[in-house]
Amino acid sequence: MRKEFLKEMKSKLGTMKSKLEEELSKEILLDSQGDETDHIQATILANVDLALSARKRGQIKKIDIALEKIAAETYGVCISCQDDIAEKRLSYTPWFDTCVDCASDREAQAKTIR
Repeated sequence: MRKEFLKEMKSKLGTMKSKLEEELSKEILLDSQGDETDHIQATILANVDLALSARKRGQIKKIDIALEKIAAETYGVCISCQDDIAEKRLSYTPWFDTCVDCASDREAQAKTIR
């Protein structure tokens, strides 16, 4: 991997992580006072917030792993075939851990299992 690209990805990952952590720190105030409909809506919103929070925590974990790989100089290496992952792919989603070919193979295998 090019040093400039690694520096760019490290910065991008750090920014993404900070934004996710900020979003997680915001408390959502739900008004469950009122009639039964208000209570049901508050419950639904609370459940959606929990699901979104779990997703954001999962993304933070993936970001942390990618940052660790940058530090260990193993970032951008496919975990399946050990080939380089295309910079364009990593630019799109910086925590991808497989190349396009291996990701396609996994998807095809998952379809045959269903």
